Amino acid sequence: MISQEKISNLSRKMDCSLELFSEKSKTTSVFFEKDGMHSKESIFREGFGIRAIKNRKIGFCAFEREDDLEKSAKIALKLSAFAAPFDYFFSGMDGRSEKFFDKKALGLKDWAPIELESMLDVHKEKNTTPVSNIISCAITLDLLMNSEGGNVEKKASGFSAMSQCGYREAESSDAQSGAKFFFSPRQIAKNASDFAKSSVNAKEILGGKKEVVFDIRAIYELFGLFLEYNLSAESLRKKITRTSIGMEISPGNISIYDDPTLENGALPCEFDDEANITKKTALIGKGAVRSYASDMATAAKMGGKISRNGFRHSFETPPSISFTNISVEGGDALDLAMECKNGIYLNSFLTSGANSVTGDFSFPILIAHEIKNGEIGKPVKNLLMKGNFFELMKSAVFERKTEIYNGLKCGKMKTELEFIS
Repeated sequence: MISQEKISNLSRKMDCSLELFSEKSKTTSVFFEKDGMHSKESIFREGFGIRAIKNRKIGFCAFEREDDLEKSAKIALKLSAFAAPFDYFFSGMDGRSEKFFDKKALGLKDWAPIELESMLDVHKEKNTTPVSNIISCAITLDLLMNSEGGNVEKKASGFSAMSQCGYREAESSDAQSGAKFFFSPRQIAKNASDFAKSSVNAKEILGGKKEVVFDIRAIYELFGLFLEYNLSAESLRKKITRTSIGMEISPGNISIYDDPTLENGALPCEFDDEANITKKTALIGKGAVRSYASDMATAAKMGGKISRNGFRHSFETPPSISFTNISVEGGDALDLAMECKNGIYLNSFLTSGANSVTGDFSFPILIAHEIKNGEIGKPVKNLLMKGNFFELMKSAVFERKTEIYNGLKCGKMKTELEFIS
């Protein structure tokens, strides 16, 4: 096992600062496909990533065998010579975190088949044809230590469930994920079945400007395309975002946060992957841009504050900016669909035809229904939704009641958009 002392001794020997990131993970899945129920335990994923700093330059190298530590550190140091210099330092933080580890992850094979059977029961009750149903869990153990005395250990779990089914000519799906097992796989199967059944006999309607109520699933897709791109400090540094501090994005009652403290979020955490203590950060406060998500490198290059959003996709990559969970607060509407006389209720759309920089989009709808006199009615088809994200957000109204979907905490949203039939 690689120790803190070994990293410190190697650092002195090489006359540079060193940081080692160690990852161990295991993913277990129980799933049903047309040929029956299966379970699969992935091979343990294990490896290391080492960074070296010398003369304000950083190099990185990934490796899998402990015996390759010194060789990999030397490679990282050699690669640092080709990097641009900037002021960066390794954190001396010392901490342990298991706050967001759910012990239910240890017995997935015992309880997941029962949950999966309940999903299949829903399809029988709803008379829908199951195509694919899956429940998965990942357990990860990350260890970060460096020559500055930093030593942070994180143990985390991650659950996900997905149901895909068909009804007549229609097919649909629903999914949910979280660090803790807070959701109901049975409800996910019910949602998928309801989406499929409600999509049958969809009708064509005339286009034009219409009020549209976004379900949280549609908001999740929209924010993933535009919000996170435009509120990343890296986009600001490269000048590929039209946003700026103080720019008004949404109505004054709305604030949007990156929230690593969200208990039932997809990525809650007490530390990021650069050994910084995480905190809830206002990206948009009372309608205007207040800050950008950043890692330590981007903050150092820009001379700005660190938002503690430096995360690694795996041991094979150095830290980069990643959002944790997005929380929208300040919504005050009670029931947007009920308040809508004539419009569209949108569940999902094809995420093609988007320009993340300008905010312009043109999306074919997948699942949507007419709203007539405050009631959600028949499904509609063959509609193209056009607009601009920034203009959309300025007129957006959010419901007070929120729900959580794949790390997004938000109420339904209403705005006005152009539809082409």
